[in-house]
Amino acid sequence: MNDNYDYILGIDPDTDKSGFALLDVNCRAFEFIGALTFVEGIKYLDALAARGGRILVVIEDSDTSTAYRTLYGKPKVVFAMGRSVGKCHATFEHLLQYAESVGLETYRQQPLQKIWGAHRDSKISHKELKYQDVQGIPSRTNPEMRDACLLALYRSPVAIVKKR
Repeated sequence: MNDNYDYILGIDPDTDKSGFALLDVNCRAFEFIGALTFVEGIKYLDALAARGGRILVVIEDSDTSTAYRTLYGKPKVVFAMGRSVGKCHATFEHLLQYAESVGLETYRQQPLQKIWGAHRDSKISHKELKYQDVQGIPSRTNPEMRDACLLALYRSPVAIVKKR
């Protein structure tokens, strides 16, 4: 994997809408942050591939998640959670395959640790994301969008800042 990219696209796959965040590494700014359906995501990957340049797609690999395996309780709950994780993993696989098929370099990223919040065991909040040393963060984001931003930042030379 080359470490000299112009753009890094973070993708947090989900069943309904996946988080997409395109980081312009040279400008230290997000060019795009959004939640896209599968079809919208495919179209976005097409446009990105047509644009050219040195682009890395960092996509969260849901296959490494153990959340549903450690769940104990009613069989219906365990089944529903496993089904949901399976659908997310299918989205991951299809987006990954498509990105590679249009010539984009990809990187499978294990889910990042949840080190945010007062107790350091939660996902990043919008306020914490705004604290990062990058521009282009919209006034509102959802968890998938924020995770996509972190995926792009994690693989970039832009440091992730944890406010103390």
